[in-house]
Amino acid sequence: MSDSAHNPDDYCYRHPDRLSFVLCERCGRTICLECQNHVDGRVLCPDDAAKVRSNVTPIAGKRRRKRLRIKVPAVFEGHPVVTYSIIAIVLVLFLVDLIARGIIMPHLWVLPPGAAPYDVLHQPWSLVTSMIASSSVLGLLLGGYSMYVLGRFIEPVVGSRNFVAVYVAGGLGASIFSFLLDGAVTSWFGATMGVAITAVVLARGLRVNPLFLYISCGISILLSFIFGGWQATIGGGLAGLGTGLYFYYADTPRRRGQVRIALIATGAALLVIGFVRAIAFPV
Repeated sequence: MSDSAHNPDDYCYRHPDRLSFVLCERCGRTICLECQNHVDGRVLCPDDAAKVRSNVTPIAGKRRRKRLRIKVPAVFEGHPVVTYSIIAIVLVLFLVDLIARGIIMPHLWVLPPGAAPYDVLHQPWSLVTSMIASSSVLGLLLGGYSMYVLGRFIEPVVGSRNFVAVYVAGGLGASIFSFLLDGAVTSWFGATMGVAITAVVLARGLRVNPLFLYISCGISILLSFIFGGWQATIGGGLAGLGTGLYFYYADTPRRRGQVRIALIATGAALLVIGFVRAIAFPV
């Protein structure tokens, strides 16, 4: 990508020093986390949000229905809610499995064909559910560390919706790559690997000490190799590299729209590859 000075669309129009990939859904201008206004399910800049609110007037002769508005608690304002939500989901599933004495997790893992009836050919949904699974307390704590540290940097930059795409792409990459090479995915380290590589690609645009970021990413990558398996690590890393490059080169509103299409197409392609492999090599 060219120098940031030649790409003003990469920065908030009200705060030129803040990198962001979130656009106002009405005017298309770039807005940072502080400038995002949620109005009727849309993300708007402060100017358009004020216009929309001022245009809402009572209709003569008709009683206006009260619209249910969900107010986001102040504790979540400006925080990476998706990151915290993923950590909470993995934690809850782990505790439920612990209470159920380990009968749930085998149905969430990606296991090679020789591990029937828990293998991925009998449980195709595991290609998705493996990214919210954890096989041990140590894996839960170390994976949670990676998500907590890296998610707080990445999610505000790419936006919550796009961060979901980054995480899911990493998880699918880990699952599909493990499936193709007869590996196993029994934890969420493949998905966190995708987040770590995306962070490395976008490191120049993140408002954080680069040394601290690189050390955190290095720790996450090492943990992924140790606890996630080399197949899942490589698959999640390749997916993270792809999503990171998508965001890195999305320097215009039009190309940002193409980013979303590319992310969806990547996820669909990974699923198709997995199904083709299952058909070509049935049990």
